[in-house]
Amino acid sequence: MFASDRYDWPSAVSPPRSTTSSRGPAHWQIALPGVRGADAEQLLDDLAALPRYESAVTCDAVELEFSDPNFGYVREGVDRRGRFAASGDSLELHLTFVNRVVDRYRNLVTLCEQKALRWNGLNGEDSGATFAGGPILIHVSREIDDLDMFADELTSCREPFRLWSDVTTTQHGREIAAVDLHVGQPLQFDIGKHWMRIYLREGYCGNTIARLISNLQHRFDGALRLADPALERAVQGPLAAR
Repeated sequence: MFASDRYDWPSAVSPPRSTTSSRGPAHWQIALPGVRGADAEQLLDDLAALPRYESAVTCDAVELEFSDPNFGYVREGVDRRGRFAASGDSLELHLTFVNRVVDRYRNLVTLCEQKALRWNGLNGEDSGATFAGGPILIHVSREIDDLDMFADELTSCREPFRLWSDVTTTQHGREIAAVDLHVGQPLQFDIGKHWMRIYLREGYCGNTIARLISNLQHRFDGALRLADPALERAVQGPLAAR
């Protein structure tokens, strides 16, 4: 199942490694292996529009260039694991880029935590409580052919997911009561042929959800979508947007 450090799901189309670069605030370029130039972005869009390949189109890293007459120049890169590389003569522009990435990730984590299942107490000691929160629903663009194999691979305790779980078969799919071994945090979700529902408990970190979404995008389906519009914008919105 492993080739070098890249993991391939059963029947998955291996994702291409791609890099996104920008020269200035409005001009974007996509660089695929062996492909360079202003039309590379169109090529990536064309590949993503093909049903056979849309789930395999994913970005491993982004690279941008910023220049300002007052602050200088910097060339920035960040990969999907949050590792930064920079060259140039502007510390201010570098810090601006890092803060933008961190703020975007923080926003995603916060939105996930706002969906946590919880009880909100009413006014008064004996007045009861109301239930709040709900599942984070993910739609996958490619059918999960074998739910048992998918669940086994997802919860094998290995990298990149590092989930340990108990899997239960239901009429509509699989129920998973898992533990995120990165942080020792419980996590529950349901899996169907075309969807996943993830349940986060109150008080637990939304980083577990963000990590799971990132790994699913990179390893299984680059075209997955989140049903909640705010979460979808947080995941898919352009990095350079202010």
